Amino acid sequence: MNQKKYSEKDDLIFKGKCIRDVLVVLNRVFEKTKIAFGISNTDIFSLANDVINKSGFITDIIQFAESDPAAKGSCEYVYMSYKGIKALMYYRIAQTIWTSEILKNVDKSILATIVRGLCEDGKVETGIDIHPFAQIGEGCVIDHGVGTKITTDFSYEGDTVVIGETTIIGDYCTILNDVVIGAADVNQGQPKGKRHPTIGNHVTICAGVKILGNIKIGDNVFIGPGCRVVQDIPDNTKVVIVNQLQIMKRKGEKSLILDGLVYDGEYLRLYGENIEDVDIKVANSQYIDRTDLQVIIIEKSKNYIAFNIIKQDVDYSDQTWKNNHIQVIKNNEYSFITSDVIERFLRRTNKQL
Repeated sequence: MNQKKYSEKDDLIFKGKCIRDVLVVLNRVFEKTKIAFGISNTDIFSLANDVINKSGFITDIIQFAESDPAAKGSCEYVYMSYKGIKALMYYRIAQTIWTSEILKNVDKSILATIVRGLCEDGKVETGIDIHPFAQIGEGCVIDHGVGTKITTDFSYEGDTVVIGETTIIGDYCTILNDVVIGAADVNQGQPKGKRHPTIGNHVTICAGVKILGNIKIGDNVFIGPGCRVVQDIPDNTKVVIVNQLQIMKRKGEKSLILDGLVYDGEYLRLYGENIEDVDIKVANSQYIDRTDLQVIIIEKSKNYIAFNIIKQDVDYSDQTWKNNHIQVIKNNEYSFITSDVIERFLRRTNKQL
């Protein structure tokens, strides 16, 4: 296949094809309601034109073509072949319908049903579920998207990408497979409000990342494969897992670096750099502080900390020694250590657990 690079010369041809495909979707959506809604074929064409020229969809395609080496710079190849782009097309159509002045007199509850159904169609076709009320900036890339989830609650098992209702994603962000961007629970018990993350501009979210809750991810952030993020991440930060330990390092700063966690038969020992002034807590499987487990510092230096974990006199389930995390806090930056060393330590030193 001869893959031509997107250029001004074929701009009209390529956009014309995109508009025709969007018109097919819009005509299907409004086939039985066009007269009741008081809209004409010209209005539907205007909606299609807005999707292509105002919603950011073309920028999505261009960014995908330029950033993915496999696309070789071809917008047409990306548009015809990539499920991530197809899912974004459904989302951009839904957003255009929801915000268009053309449909301002239509009952919002009816429009909400229409746009939600559109995104459900996109999920069935692509395996990527984007809520129509999410806010996604231009130049979004969802690559290998099946298995990525941007969800509405903490239950994110499944095989789809989901972008939740109150999620905000900035411009020129890249999301890879098996990603969760969702709420830690259903709105933290509140009837209304923001419950999903806000992602900045130029953020890369690698495979297997879980970003949960109403937190902020800054601009120019790189989140490496397999990380779990439940606290704010500042601008220009790289978050990666090294030897089961998740570290967060800001450019140009003397950042916290965790090298390893071991159990020496008596104490837990945390090794790393710049850790002499950190706070250490125990968090449960949902990254909430365990107030019934107290961390006692035994010895501390710049490069390691020896500590013990003591059970407080609080009743809890017999299974609560499982799936705990060590939370390391420095200057309001949080890192979590996930290791079977923690479970072994708790089982040996707290037999009643």
